[in-house]
Amino acid sequence: MHERQFEAMFSELYPVVLGYAARRTQWHVAEDVAAQVFLVAWHRLDMVPDDDEHRKAWILVVARNVLANSQRTRLRSARLDVRLRAGLAAGVPVVELDPADVVAERLVAGAAMRRLSPRDQEILQLAAWDGLDLDALATVLGCSVGAAAMRLHRARTRLERLLEIGGHTSVLRGADGHDDDDATTDGGW
Repeated sequence: MHERQFEAMFSELYPVVLGYAARRTQWHVAEDVAAQVFLVAWHRLDMVPDDDEHRKAWILVVARNVLANSQRTRLRSARLDVRLRAGLAAGVPVVELDPADVVAERLVAGAAMRRLSPRDQEILQLAAWDGLDLDALATVLGCSVGAAAMRLHRARTRLERLLEIGGHTSVLRGADGHDDDDATTDGGW
């Protein structure tokens, strides 16, 4: 797909995606979802089907996944807000992260990602950045759910090894030093 074809697809399908998302969430969230869907499509131009009907179905699968990820993010944020408010009410001090540590961890994680093969980078990005679950990964990658799970597991293992070699396993852990269970169950690292 070329840039002009993408522009035509955007003109034709943006209202469809926006309507799909707007029926399922608030308007301002639907606009963000629609924008993210076409960002994913732009980055995955080689995967966008040529046939009009298949293209529309593909873009709606992406919309469904982006919307689900958006809803999970809002739910996690709401749960965190409840925990913080409960902690503050109980007198528990709030620990703030040092921005320098966050930047350093991102640099380490980015360097490790760049050392992975393009295939490993792709599946990790689809899972962590695009929020795709195993079913969606399988659809986007054109493989079975089992194959997607195995590829994701192997890519995560290779990333963990690279971070361990550099002594940076804390990058894969939450701020409290424990594995982030939410991230491993819903498409994160």
